[in-house]
Amino acid sequence: MGVGAGSFVERLSRVYAYTVEFGNPVEAHGLIQKLMAETGLFGLVAMVILLMVAVREICITWRLLKKHREESQAYMYLVAAALGAFV
Repeated sequence: MGVGAGSFVERLSRVYAYTVEFGNPVEAHGLIQKLMAETGLFGLVAMVILLMVAVREICITWRLLKKHREESQAYMYLVAAALGAFV
């Protein structure tokens, strides 16, 4: 069960063995582990479903666009920008 979004670093800073070994935590590097710690299984499943729906919608829209038109190129740039912001 998770303890709330955005609480991973604060929760980890209370673990004595971690702070002795590595110092103060800065940020988690594993998305799956962080989601599980913060939101639990429900949050992880919700995130996976959200990503699946987003990828499905992107693929459907991409197939509907004509390949060599300005709209498809603009759509490709928008998807790349959104993906870059997310990652």
